[in-house]
Formats: sequence, C-alpha cells, structure tokens
Amino acid sequence: MLISRRHAIASFVAVSAGLCRRAKASSAPRLMIVTTSREGPHAAATEGMQQAFASRSIGAALFQLPADDASMRRELGNGANQLAIAVGVTAVRAVASANSHMPLLATMAFRADIGSLRASEGAPVKLAGAVWLDLPVAEVIGGLRTIFPAAARIGIVRNTSHPDVVEALNQSHPLPGGVSLKPIECASAAELLASMQKLRGQFDFLICLPDSDLYNKTTVEPLILASLEHKLPLVGFSASFVRAGAAVGVYPDFAEVGRQTAALSERFLTGAQGSRDEYPRRTAVAVNERVMHLLGREYKPKQGEEVLVIR
Repeated sequence: MLISRRHAIASFVAVSAGLCRRAKASSAPRLMIVTTSREGPHAAATEGMQQAFASRSIGAALFQLPADDASMRRELGNGANQLAIAVGVTAVRAVASANSHMPLLATMAFRADIGSLRASEGAPVKLAGAVWLDLPVAEVIGGLRTIFPAAARIGIVRNTSHPDVVEALNQSHPLPGGVSLKPIECASAAELLASMQKLRGQFDFLICLPDSDLYNKTTVEPLILASLEHKLPLVGFSASFVRAGAAVGVYPDFAEVGRQTAALSERFLTGAQGSRDEYPRRTAVAVNERVMHLLGREYKPKQGEEVLVIR
C-alpha cells in the first residue's frame, strides 16, 4: 500500500517529537532524597524540597528509612541519579554506609552531629555540600531582639567538646551593636546545671545552641527548673524546647530549609559557582508566655509580629 508524502512527513514529525521528548526526559536532572521521618521538621523540609524540585522539573525519588533501605542501596548503585540528599544525620549515616560514589548533600543536620558521626565512623563522611540547621549566633540574637529589643547582656553555653562550632558561627557573623556576649563553658550537662546559680543576675538571656550531649530528655527538665529558680531566661533552638520551658526559641524555618536545599542541589547539578556550605536563610521565633511571667517579665506582642506564642 502506497503512503502519501503528507502522511510520511506527519509520521516522521510525530516520531521525531516523541524521540525528543524521551531524550529531554532522560537528560533531565535526577536525584534521590533519603529521610527517616514523615513528621515534624524533617517532613516540612522534605515537602518544601519536593515542591521546589517539581517546579524546576527535576526528578526526585524519595526513600523513607528504614522501610526503603534495600531499594535506596540499589538506587545508589545503579548510576541513574546524579546526587543524593540526606535529610538528618541518621540519613547521612545510612547513605555514607552504602559506600556509594554518588555525591552526597546533607540537610537538616547540625555541624556537631556530623562531626560526631565522622569521629565514630573513624573515616571522613564526604559531603558535596550542606544546609546546616545551626543558626549563626548573631541571627539568634537578632531574632531574640525582635521581641525583646532591650536584651543586651547575653550568655551563650559553649560545650568545650565542640568549641569549633561556636567559634565558626561567631566569627563569620558580626554581633548586633550594643550587645555583650559571654561564653559559659562547660563539659557536661551536670556542669552547666551546677553553674546556673552563679549566673543569676549576670545575663538578660542565656542562649542554648543545639547540642545533644547537653540537651536531651534527661537533662532538659532540671535545666528548665534551674532557669526558673535563678530567674535566667533560656533561648532554645526549637519550638519543642520552648514548649518544654525555655523562655524564647529562635530556630530555622524548616520548609524554607527544604527550598534552600533544592536551590543548592540545582546549583550543584548545573555546576554553578557559589558556596556549598550554607546556614538557614530564614528563622522563626517562639516565646513561652507563661514562663516569661514566671520569670517576672512580660511579653507584649506587637501588631504584625510573626511570633509563635506558647501559653
């Protein structure tokens, strides 16, 4: 049967278009996201990431551990992806343990925890980049002063086991004017607790940076009770810390951390220049109204102020 020239051209165009679409799809960037939680901050960051990737037409396969551990390892080895993103230090450990050659980007992790992971593994955990959860001290103070502008005498708890973290966060971000910052050095939660009475009357607020050695389910309650007894308001690093009894919390906007991670990933995939070691670019602030009252201070919300008030 003879085929007309018009039909032949139409068929050729259709086939060519299909091939182009397939070629475009196969050349689109692909990466994988590994996480260990479907709830809370990790879930907010993962959702922010997925939305950003979808808007950029970047394929992102999600692996939820521990259920998807076997499929994650297969995916790491098949060469189909260009980058692995680990959400949290547990996910970083899981991806690193697979000994894959795929570049690894960390997000929703603290510098100290990655440092502890490297020490425990006895080998370097190589990262292609990171969006850390640590906030520069200057940003924590800035968030605090948005609701308590008179706060000037600031103490900051410094774990002598991780002095490099505080130093790095301090040096690269100048402090606001009119603020005096004094480190309170301690090697353990017990040592910090013992020093609370001596600190009474010396500070307007005491900043607690993220540190799982100092702040955990066992240590937080006695620390909160000591802060109330000695009228020393604590600045925590999460909304849950504020709910537990810290006076104020300054912490990352987790959905924005996810979007920031997506932008960093895209820069990596395209080979664009720029820093691949970032801190959160947007923060959230919480205040515990009842704790402030118990400390003899009052929080008066201002119109338009974006603050989570815990009563």
